[in-house]
Amino acid sequence: MPRCLRKDTTNTFFINTPIPNPDNMFFDKFRKGERVSGAEGLPEGLECRVNDGLAVVSAYKGKASTVEIPDIVGTNPVVRIDDGAFSGCSTLTSLKLPESVLTIGKGAFKGCRSLESIDIPDTVGTIEKGAFKGCRSLKSIRIPTPIKTIEPETFADCDSLKAVDMHNNVTVIGKDAFEGCKGLESIALPESITTLDAGAFSNCVSLTNIQLPTTLTAIGKEAFKGCDALASITIPNSVTTIDDGAFAGCKSLAAIEIPESVKNIGGKAFFSCKALKTAKIPATLEYLGGGAFDWCGALASVEGPGTPAILKELSGCKALKSLNISGTVEALENNAFKGYDVLSSVAIPASVKTIGSATFNECPSLESITIAEDNPVYSTENGVLFDKGKTKLIRFPENKSSDPINPYKMPATVTNIGTSAFEKCKSLTAIEIPGSVTDIGERAFSGCGALINVALPDSVTYIGKGAFMDCRSISSIVIPSKIATIREETFEACTALIAVKLNEAVTSIEYKAFASCAALKNIELSSSVQSIGKYAFAECRSLMSVNIPANVRSVDENAFAGCGSLKTATVSRSTDLNKDAFPSGCEIVYSDS
Repeated sequence: MPRCLRKDTTNTFFINTPIPNPDNMFFDKFRKGERVSGAEGLPEGLECRVNDGLAVVSAYKGKASTVEIPDIVGTNPVVRIDDGAFSGCSTLTSLKLPESVLTIGKGAFKGCRSLESIDIPDTVGTIEKGAFKGCRSLKSIRIPTPIKTIEPETFADCDSLKAVDMHNNVTVIGKDAFEGCKGLESIALPESITTLDAGAFSNCVSLTNIQLPTTLTAIGKEAFKGCDALASITIPNSVTTIDDGAFAGCKSLAAIEIPESVKNIGGKAFFSCKALKTAKIPATLEYLGGGAFDWCGALASVEGPGTPAILKELSGCKALKSLNISGTVEALENNAFKGYDVLSSVAIPASVKTIGSATFNECPSLESITIAEDNPVYSTENGVLFDKGKTKLIRFPENKSSDPINPYKMPATVTNIGTSAFEKCKSLTAIEIPGSVTDIGERAFSGCGALINVALPDSVTYIGKGAFMDCRSISSIVIPSKIATIREETFEACTALIAVKLNEAVTSIEYKAFASCAALKNIELSSSVQSIGKYAFAECRSLMSVNIPANVRSVDENAFAGCGSLKTATVSRSTDLNKDAFPSGCEIVYSDS
């Protein structure tokens, strides 16, 4: 004879008494799918319906603390706990489902804040979205064997959940499935899971250990966001994608090693991982999203990246001191390291064949550049970058120091000081340039504010534009005998420069060549000079007099503009003198009058 439920004095429902004849009119309502309650033998507050011979628990409005759901109603097996059936039951502490149940509906037990335990049989093949969301007292859960997907929000906000028993049939953990499970400290995911969807374990603030399976291919958006206690994690080499914000805010994460299988790392993937000190990124990485390592204030060392896009993204790592570039990178573009404010060392692999003249500009803390010994194009010595044969000095690190007692001694093999080679080297105070050097490139020493004096060897035949611009500590300069042109801005803003001696080969002084040399009192123009360009000596405010040799054919517009102390200028009548060449108040004295 079929059984029904009876309630005892402890508010527990259990199966032990015969139910009424299933052929009567009352149970006909179940067969028609009508909702009924209060029937003889049914627990108070339990509502069911029957469709096509299958019973569904549709609602529970009782106040019992412990409930055991029957396996049959009449002759109809109970196969489903319907959407929201027990939602908000604040008195419910334990629940046992019969083996007849196949599905648990959406939000079925949502907000059962006192529910501590539930026995789910292995017959259950589907647990729908949010079924146990907000069950804040639930301490453990066993996932039934047929379950392949843990649906979105299934156990979200289960604050007390500490143990999850998951079998090898599960392949997907859905969006926010365990979001906000504050008591969850450890979980081992089975070797069947391929996907962790967005927010799967986000804000699991006590999670310290999680074992990711070797079947996993994708870590979803914000999957572990806000897992404050997560100090380490091993990403298996089956993973190809780490999505946006996957580990954002994991403030205890100290190190991360990303396997070569990973091709894409999303934006802000490791954003604000404040304890992260080291990161190893694969050479094969194809995409690093915006801000992937932003606000990682302790990140001091990164090994692996090298494509322009990846280097640009890493520039937001304000604590990054060491960078070891992977062996697949072939070129480093100009300003590749711009924004790396505390970067002190860079290691470059043998694969790099091209380094731009401004690659290391804007690296104010850089002290050392290292090149792999088997690099066929470049070499280094004492942290300074050269071509392979050390005939060209390419880059002296901005923060590498020298002093008058221990000046930087350039190798005697060097013939060419490259463009921007010493630009903004603020700690460079003294240098010895060997007699082998013939060319000094554009902006070669620009911005070397501490450089006191430079002895240019007579071997130098070319000095590029702006070569010594803004060298504010140089007080005197002798132009080598083979230099014919003082190019644009060569000594502009050398504010300590008092005297300049030109050789007999100089024929042209170009645009702003000595502009803003505020301390310049004396300039000896050789008889070989033929032209003085625009603003050549503009703003030389200490210059009191100037003698323009007769061989000078032209003095261009504003050549001495802003020279407030200039009282007299001696000029030949044969010189083509622009009417604005000298400041008002300067007396023009003709040498041949």
